Amino acid sequence: MSTLITPGRLGALLRPRSVALVGAADKSGFSLMTYRNLVEFGLGEHTHLVNRRGAPTHGQPTVTSCTQITEPVDVAFMMVPRAGTLDALADAAAAGIRHALVLSSGYADAGAAGQRAQADLVACAESLGILLAGPNHLGFANFIDQIPVTAIPGLPHAAGPVALVSQSGMSASAMLDFATMTGVGLSYLVTLGNEAMITAGHVLDYLVGDEHTRTIALFLETIRDPGVFARAAHRAARAGKAVVVLKTGRSELSARAAAAHSGAAAGDDHTIGELLRDLGVIRVNSIEDLILTAGAAAHLGRLDCPGIGVVSISGGACDMLADHAADLGAPLPALAPETRAALASVLPDYATVQNPLDITGAAVIDPAIFTRCIQAMSADPSVGVVAVINSLPWHADRRPWVGQVLADAIGAGAGRAGAPVICASQVMQPITGYTRQVMAQANIPYAIPGLRHCVAALRNVAWWSQATRGAGEAV
Repeated sequence: MSTLITPGRLGALLRPRSVALVGAADKSGFSLMTYRNLVEFGLGEHTHLVNRRGAPTHGQPTVTSCTQITEPVDVAFMMVPRAGTLDALADAAAAGIRHALVLSSGYADAGAAGQRAQADLVACAESLGILLAGPNHLGFANFIDQIPVTAIPGLPHAAGPVALVSQSGMSASAMLDFATMTGVGLSYLVTLGNEAMITAGHVLDYLVGDEHTRTIALFLETIRDPGVFARAAHRAARAGKAVVVLKTGRSELSARAAAAHSGAAAGDDHTIGELLRDLGVIRVNSIEDLILTAGAAAHLGRLDCPGIGVVSISGGACDMLADHAADLGAPLPALAPETRAALASVLPDYATVQNPLDITGAAVIDPAIFTRCIQAMSADPSVGVVAVINSLPWHADRRPWVGQVLADAIGAGAGRAGAPVICASQVMQPITGYTRQVMAQANIPYAIPGLRHCVAALRNVAWWSQATRGAGEAV
């Protein structure tokens, strides 16, 4: 491992005060998007455009060398072709720049010649004392400090508790879009590409120590340094921070695609799966489950016990959720006698007391049924989390939402509950500003859209809670 990779250096890389875009050009969409992001986040005055011809770019003057920049620069985003990258690194070093991001591909993702070029890139960076991210990546966004050194569009300005780390830049963009759509806030978005120097394990280790990050979600084609990754995962378990991984390469075709994309050697998938389980790392198979599981883990933390109690306004939703739970192996425990008695005292005679629980349409007439059933369900000794199935609006129509009274009853139940409570919609729908407004008014703490994804997320958090319970709390 390079001696340049330290928590202090990674922190400096991810919190730059000034940025040079080397190879900035109007014809480059990567250059334009990165510059636009930096300007929109208020860093325009500290963003310097370097163009070897000195041509005006993005409506701004440029310099031909980093040495001509009049303030210290913390990171250079290299947008030059592979053939010019070593010279660009030397120029950056001459200007005192100690950190670089390399956009261009054609390294370990391009056969033997590319692998040699990547080795030369690392050797050059190390000789210059430059900590290098990439190549073949799209940069990063630090939402805590509002610093976006990335060509990924659609960045949110609000920060959240989930850090997203991806070996694929374009997949990271899709993950960001889905996180924004479903209300999962991000602390960092870090793309890694070929990981010539900085690997996922290094970034994971750094994020475990970040006070703003409660869960780390990773998209991985390979684990390039298993020792570094394992040590970081152990630290995460001790810190009570869930690590969620979407690891590709389960099929032969996927493994070949990963090698072509980032030079990744996928490895034996079964062995990697066993490693992740032993480390207490949650493994998922889709972007949706990656983001929603990470969001749920960040909100819930470790559950006291794995059982999921379900309270629903819809009998049909109970049926579907029960099927999803059976398919996914999610625990829906039978209710204790005292729980059954407490629920029976609240529900109409025609209701069936069981888990999942259909509280019937009587709750529309008396919303307090929702509140009391949530409270009773949460008190069951086998229930670690309560999922309440009820619709939430995502589109405002200028009239008060007719379901607000039910939402208020759910929020009241959550406030009196002895276990964490989340709200689940029956379908995958966005968590918009209007949704958050309704939830805030009702004091509903968290929502997960879609029945299957909700069950998967809660099952995953329950498994992680049990798998890492003895890990302690020291970082």
